[in-house]
Amino acid sequence: MKKLPLLFKSLSIHYRLLWAYSLTFLFILGLAGFVIYSVVRTTIERNIEKELENSTRTILNMVKTAIDASIRNHLRAIAENNRDIINDLYNKANNQLMSHRDAKNRAKQILLSQSIGKSGYIYCIDHRGIIKVHPKDELIGTDLSKNDFIKVQKIKKIGYIEYDWANPGEEGKRAKALYMTYFAPWDWIISVSSYRDEFKELLSTEDFKQNILSITFGKTGYPYIIDSQGLLVIHPKLSGTNIFNSKDENGRMFIQEICERKNGKIIYPWKNPDEIKAREKLVIFNYIPELDWIVASSSYLEEFYHPLTTIAYSIGATVLIMFTLIIPITWLVSSRLAKPLQEMITLFETGARSGFTHRLDVKWGGEMDEVAKNYNRFIGTLETTRQQLQKSHSELEKRVEERTEELSSWIRELEKRNSEDALLREMGEMIQVCNTSEEIYKVLKQYCNLFFPDTSGCLSIYKKSDTTLAPVVSWGDPDDRSTPFLSEECWALRKGKSYLVKAEEPSLICSHLKDAPNRDALCTPLMVREEVLGLLLIMVPPNASLSSGAGSRPILESKQSLAITISEHLALALVNIRLRENLKRQSILDPLTGLYNRRFLSDNLKREIHNMKRHNYSIGVLMIDVDHFKKFNDTYGHECGDAVLSELGRFLQDNIRRNDIACRYGGEEFVLILSRVQQDQVLAIAQKLCLSIRENLKVRWQNTTHTITVSIGASLCSPDQSAEGSLNNADHALYRAKTNGRDQVAWENESIELKAD
Repeated sequence: MKKLPLLFKSLSIHYRLLWAYSLTFLFILGLAGFVIYSVVRTTIERNIEKELENSTRTILNMVKTAIDASIRNHLRAIAENNRDIINDLYNKANNQLMSHRDAKNRAKQILLSQSIGKSGYIYCIDHRGIIKVHPKDELIGTDLSKNDFIKVQKIKKIGYIEYDWANPGEEGKRAKALYMTYFAPWDWIISVSSYRDEFKELLSTEDFKQNILSITFGKTGYPYIIDSQGLLVIHPKLSGTNIFNSKDENGRMFIQEICERKNGKIIYPWKNPDEIKAREKLVIFNYIPELDWIVASSSYLEEFYHPLTTIAYSIGATVLIMFTLIIPITWLVSSRLAKPLQEMITLFETGARSGFTHRLDVKWGGEMDEVAKNYNRFIGTLETTRQQLQKSHSELEKRVEERTEELSSWIRELEKRNSEDALLREMGEMIQVCNTSEEIYKVLKQYCNLFFPDTSGCLSIYKKSDTTLAPVVSWGDPDDRSTPFLSEECWALRKGKSYLVKAEEPSLICSHLKDAPNRDALCTPLMVREEVLGLLLIMVPPNASLSSGAGSRPILESKQSLAITISEHLALALVNIRLRENLKRQSILDPLTGLYNRRFLSDNLKREIHNMKRHNYSIGVLMIDVDHFKKFNDTYGHECGDAVLSELGRFLQDNIRRNDIACRYGGEEFVLILSRVQQDQVLAIAQKLCLSIRENLKVRWQNTTHTITVSIGASLCSPDQSAEGSLNNADHALYRAKTNGRDQVAWENESIELKAD
C-alpha cells in the first residue's frame, strides 16, 4: 500500500488525470447504484413475503369456512332427521298404534344404530343433564351437568357447539363438533357429535377449487394444497399426484420438509422439464389440522425481482457509457497539456495565469514556434472541450433526473400498493364484524372514498321481487347517483366480469350510463358461485385527471384489479350476512303459524319490561287457548289441527296493533304482548279479539268450513312485576276462563269475570 503513492507520483500528468478521473467516477456511480439497488431489493423482498402470506391466509380462511359449514350442516341434518323419526313414533303412540314405552324403545334402537364418522355417536339428555340414551348402557341415568358443554346444551337445547374432548383411553383432547335439537314431549335433547377431524370426506374441493386456482403470483406463481403424506389435493396440473419424495436441484427433499414443518416458508432451487437451469423458488405454507392439509403459495423469486433487474441493467449501461466517454476525453486533455509544460514551463505558468482568452505570440521560430502554435491550439481545444464537457454534464444531469424520476415513480407505486393492501385488510376486518347489510354499506362508502379518491360511484343490489338493481350506497358527487335499472342494461352483468368504459376510445356504453356520456366508468359485478348479487360502479368526474400517476395509466384501468378484489370481499360478506339473517329469522319464528316462537317471546318480554320500568308505563299480556282443540285432532286429524293453528296465527297477525307482538306459546296456546296500555284497553282488546275469532275466523279443510272459539286470560304487567309473573297471572286467568265454560275472557283478578258476547 505504501508504494501506491510513490507509483502515482512517478506517472506523467496525463496518466494521473486518467486514473484519478476514471476511479473517482467509477466509485461515485458504483456507490449510487449500490444504494439504489439495495433500497429497491429490500422493498421488493418485504412485499413478496407479505403478498404470499396474505394469499395463503386468504386460502386458509376459505377452506376453514367450507369445513365449518359442511360439519354443521351434516350434523344438523342427522339431528333433525332423527327428531322427525321420534316425533313420528310419538304420534303413533298418541294414536294408540303402539305404547309410549315401545315408542321410546324403538327410538333408542334407531338412535344407537347410527354412527357418526369413525367414533361419533348419538346420545340424549334431559333438561337436567341426565343421560337418557347412550351407546354405553352403564352411563344411562348419569348426571353430566358438571361438564361445560352439557351446561350449554341445557340452556340452548337447539343449535351447534364445539368443544375439546378426550374419551377414556385417549392421550389428549381433540376438537369435537355437536349439533342438538330438542324433542319436548319426552324432554330429550337429541345430540349428534363426533370429532371434527373425522369429517374430511364431507368436504368437496370443487366448492372452492376454482377460486384457489384463480389466484396467481407474478407470471407463473400459483397456490396449491397437499396433505401430510405429500398427496396433491389441489394443483393447477398435478391434482391427485403424490410428490412426497420430490427433490430439488440440490437433492433436498423439500416436500418432506414442508410436510414435517406444516407451517413456515422455504426457498429451494427448481427446474421445470422444459427449462435450461434451476431458479430460486419461494413457498409459504400453513396447516389445517382438521383435514390434514397444508395450504401453500409459491412463485419464482426472479419474477418478483424483474423490476430490480431492469434497474440494475440501466445503472450498468449508464456506468459503461460514461466510463467509455471519460477515458478518451481525459487521455486527450492530459496528453496535450503535458508536452508544452515539459518544454516551456515558465511560459506556461504565465499563460495559465492569463486564462483561456490569451494566446502565445509566435516569435521564437523553429520548433519553439511549433510549440507556441501547439499551445495556442491547445488552449483553443481546452475551451472547446470545456463547452463539450458542460454540454455532456447537462445531458448527464438530465438523464440522471429522468432515471431518478422513474425510480421514484416505481417506489410511489409500491408504497401505493402497500397502502391499498393495508386498507383492504382494515376494510375486511370491519366487514367481518358487521351484523347487517346496512352496516356493510356504510363501511364500503367510507373506504371507497379512500380507495378511489376524486371519483364518484355507487353500489346497486338486486331487489328481491324482480331483476331490477337499486342503489343502496353512493359516494362522490351527489349528481352521479344512479337510478334503478335492469340487469340487461349493464355489459358487466351480462358478461359476468368487470367491464371498463373509456371515454377517449370508442366502446359499447352500458345503457344505465346514458346520463353520463364521455366519461370513464368501471362496472364490476358482485358474484358468488356464478350468482350475481349486485354491481359496483365507479366513474371519473368530468375534467378530472386521467392519469393515476404511475406510468401514466388511466385512473380506472389502474384501479380495475382493486375494484375486483373489493367486489369479491363484498359479495362474500353480503352472502354471509344474508345467511346469518335467515338463520336468525328461522330461530325466532314458528314454522307452522309464522308467528314468533316462545324463545323470542321470553327475550322480547324481558326487554319490554325493562323499557317499561325505565319509562313508567304498563303492558298487557293475553294468553289465548283454542277451545276443544283436541277434538279437532281426534276427529279430523292433526293436519286439520295444524290448519286451525295456521289460520289463527294469520288472523292474530292481521288483527293486532302494529306495536303489539303475537307469539305461539306452545301447542294450541298463543300469547299477545300489548305495549303501552291500561286495564280497560287490555280488556277491550281481549273481548274484541274473542268475539272476532268466534264470528269471523273460518277454517276450510277438505271442502268443510270450521269455526273455532278461544278462551283468553288477560293480565296487566306493572313496572314492579317480572316477566314470569305476568305470564303466570295470564295463565291463571286463562284457566278460570276455561273452567267457567270457555269462549270468554277472564282477568287476572278473580273479582272480574268477563263474557265475550
